[in-house]
Amino acid sequence: MEGNKLQSYLELMITFLFVLTGIIGITLNVHWQVAKNPFSPADVKAADTATQFQYGWFAHPVFINGDYPEVMKWKIGNKSKEQDLTESRLPVFTENEKLNIRGKSGSTWLKVTPTAIRKMIKWTKDYLGPNVPIYITENGVSDRNGTLQDSHRIYYYNLYINEVLKAIRLGGCDVRGYMAWSLMDNFEWARGYSERFGLHYVDFNDPKRPRTPKKSVDFYSKLISNNGFVHNKSNGVLSQGLDKHHIVFLVLVILVNSVIMFSF
Repeated sequence: MEGNKLQSYLELMITFLFVLTGIIGITLNVHWQVAKNPFSPADVKAADTATQFQYGWFAHPVFINGDYPEVMKWKIGNKSKEQDLTESRLPVFTENEKLNIRGKSGSTWLKVTPTAIRKMIKWTKDYLGPNVPIYITENGVSDRNGTLQDSHRIYYYNLYINEVLKAIRLGGCDVRGYMAWSLMDNFEWARGYSERFGLHYVDFNDPKRPRTPKKSVDFYSKLISNNGFVHNKSNGVLSQGLDKHHIVFLVLVILVNSVIMFSF
């Protein structure tokens, strides 16, 4: 059954790519793992291992060699042996499956850490290679009170988009697009309607679900209209609160060409 699914997917991909001249990417949900002690080799290794178990789990097979990261295979394989299992819990790909996989891709829990997105982008470039275009398909912050005066969201986007800009200009990372999460409040996974990520407030008690723009709409719409942070000639600083040394960053809202995309 799985083989049939893979074959059907590959046939669909071939049609889409070569007949319709489209492009298919993959969106991966990633968290930047920070070493408890950045000066401890063991802690740094543990943080990288955690990244491999979440991000590398999917990115490594698609972009590296069609197989899982070595650290995953080693750790899960050893743990399986300790539990007297006859084989690893981690599935083993055949050589043919590896060839088919490689190069093909289809709150309280949130911490505001702007530098993390820049480090995650750099890790992607260093690990997957500099020729992999990156699209950030989700990036945002939630609240529980649904306030229309969401200054915290403006602060969040201000800092995070600036770190993406640094990754492009200073780190040479090929970031092609950035998408704010989200356009409006929605049903947010296990959190349901208790957390709101939207730039627009949605009244879920009204059957018509009316939407009301939050303060962040004005900030983000100006950012897009101005094609980035605008330099204020009167005081020598950027109008969105960043220093004058930062460079204009184009915020893309439409996917044009994609290979790797992730939400953060």
